[in-house]
Amino acid sequence: MTDKEYEEAAREYVNSFHSTSPEEKRELFQSFVVNEFLHIRDVAARTVDLVATDGFINDSELQSSDLAPAIGMLNAIAKVLAVGMTQQMEHEDHVNHPDATYGADICRNTKAACDDLIEISEDLTALFSNYAAVLNMRKLEHHVLNADGDTKEYDVKIADINNLEKAFASSQGTININKD
Repeated sequence: MTDKEYEEAAREYVNSFHSTSPEEKRELFQSFVVNEFLHIRDVAARTVDLVATDGFINDSELQSSDLAPAIGMLNAIAKVLAVGMTQQMEHEDHVNHPDATYGADICRNTKAACDDLIEISEDLTALFSNYAAVLNMRKLEHHVLNADGDTKEYDVKIADINNLEKAFASSQGTININKD
């Protein structure tokens, strides 16, 4: 199909859409929502396959996983989404048409959710970092008693801790997410 034929077909489709009923237009809108939701879900499943590969998050040799890369990706993705939505908000502000307020409101709410996601990912990073430090202190045979880092000597041998960690790692296994 040539560009001219494509443009003509697109114009014909738009003109025919104008004559559809309000109910048909609502149904089409809902189908767009469902299709985008399903597309995002499929992309998420493929992304899990990508990040859960050996060596990135999962370590098949140890039968364990390191979630730091996932948390780092969450931080990066939250920030990328916020930048993208900021640009979309600027576009919506330029449209400034009374009939476009629903789209503008969704855009603002999405940007606010992205900002919340950044805050959550930063909180998650802080919590994960503290927990990793606690685990490292256990390897040095010390309990961490509080956020200041006060410690108490561990009352079991390092071999016992290693056995506990191995048992925990094997009970956790590797990250597998149901794609349904």
